[in-house]
Amino acid sequence: MGITSRQYIFDKNGALKRVPRRIRDGLTVGQDAIPEYAGTTQRIATVIIENDRGKPVRILDAQGEIWSFDSEGRIDESLRNSVGDIFNFAFDHNPQNSKVVSLTPEIKRREFLSKSRWDIKKEELDRISADIWPAFNGASSDVEVVDGKTPKKPPLTWQAKNSLSEIAPKISLIAWQLADLKEPALKGLAFEARRTAEFGEETALWMGLANECDRLREIKARHRTGKGTWYAVIEIFFDEGPAMRRSIDVIYEKCDGKNAAIEATRKLLVENANKFNDQISIEPSTYCELEWVPPKD
Repeated sequence: MGITSRQYIFDKNGALKRVPRRIRDGLTVGQDAIPEYAGTTQRIATVIIENDRGKPVRILDAQGEIWSFDSEGRIDESLRNSVGDIFNFAFDHNPQNSKVVSLTPEIKRREFLSKSRWDIKKEELDRISADIWPAFNGASSDVEVVDGKTPKKPPLTWQAKNSLSEIAPKISLIAWQLADLKEPALKGLAFEARRTAEFGEETALWMGLANECDRLREIKARHRTGKGTWYAVIEIFFDEGPAMRRSIDVIYEKCDGKNAAIEATRKLLVENANKFNDQISIEPSTYCELEWVPPKD
């Protein structure tokens, strides 16, 4: 048995469109968009499916939510706003010494649900079922597939998979070896790698090694001197169960120097301490600009 999920758009023109997994994943992290829905809100249905030997056998659950697409057809900003709304009603509680029960959190929760959720009716579930089980009970599927903005990745052939399984451990070993080297060693290795590239057949690979040595050497120098642009970062996680947690927000501040980033991280922890509870954890970090890229706004 296996559990999978599918997502569908019930668009305002009456069409039912399936969202491929690669597009869904790209949308949630801001790496993809659906231009045809730019500037609109659309109803989304997520169905959880139980499978037997790779074939769907039944729908376990179906949930309706609303996606707000920006002017480019992206949804990552609206998803971040939804996380903010959840925080608003999750952490807006009565003071311990208050004798009056505030209805504000419940009102906020209902407002959030009314603008971000919808109930899937039987006829809508029937249309989804016709896509999951084609020609079931004589029903025909009217489902289209949405197109994202990011090009579809080419298939990974069995030869490529075999090569990847051989290459991946060797790359991990190279990365482990480089991480343990000090600045002078990285400088010398980069020089030798470039010299080898001039006479060897694997020129691009040796140049890649040299460039990675240069990058790691500069990162180590930044950590040693504390100079340059740094980022104070706290990441907020939702703990879903034993050894399972999901990142729900990243808060950061750009700083001049490592010491300033450390101070800014402390400040961010204080400002967001009220978000911590038995299901929410907060992880602080400081990075130089060469080892961390801020998320897209």
